[in-house]
Amino acid sequence: MGNCVKCGKEVTDGMSLCAECEATAVPVMAPLATAESVVEDPQTKVFGLGSFFGLILLFSVPVVGFISAIAMAFAPKNKNIKNFARAALIWLVIGALLLGLVIGAAIAAINVAVGAVGGMVGKDFQDIGDLIDYASGVYSEVGGTLDQLSEIGLTPDKIVAYAGLLEDIRAAEITPEKFGHLWKQYQNSTLTTDQLEQYGDLLEKAEDAGITPEQFEEFADKLGDEVDLGALADRYGDDVAALIPNP
Repeated sequence: MGNCVKCGKEVTDGMSLCAECEATAVPVMAPLATAESVVEDPQTKVFGLGSFFGLILLFSVPVVGFISAIAMAFAPKNKNIKNFARAALIWLVIGALLLGLVIGAAIAAINVAVGAVGGMVGKDFQDIGDLIDYASGVYSEVGGTLDQLSEIGLTPDKIVAYAGLLEDIRAAEITPEKFGHLWKQYQNSTLTTDQLEQYGDLLEKAEDAGITPEQFEEFADKLGDEVDLGALADRYGDDVAALIPNP
């Protein structure tokens, strides 16, 4: 059905003349709806690839992405955005739970390893912090000792020899200072017969080690006789050469 082009009255389909003005009827059809006149429903609007790509980037940002996913999962009117945000939120929650499980398992494994290390060194480590403190103390003590040994010219072979020498000095119940004095007397041939009989073997051992009395006295002055060189030599053995540079 259309309208007469002359009088505008409705003309029934199939009629060639207008019943009102008898003019030749040329129906004028009502205009069809155009794409511009169609109002898209915001709830079902389809978003392009770029929009979803941007949302993925947004949801990937720590904390901010999680908060954005929560907001978009309930606030937007568009069903596509809402469903996508809800799916992303579910994956974020699952990822957080899995990460928590992995971290928890790692901490438990570390604590077990720390306990095992504590048992090996005779310490009761409660956590990794105790182990770090213990290791730092050992490194500080040994590292300082090695630096001081290098400063006074003790090479690795002399360190091992000195360890045994210091143990013998302690067994003889004399101080390093007294031994250094006896050593100088020994080199100057001013020791008494009794002193030679008592300390001769020990002085010969010191001379064979290639350590000078001056090195001995300087070492004793810097470190005293409280440093357990025997333990130091036992701990590092041949590796002492890698830790102490030759003078």
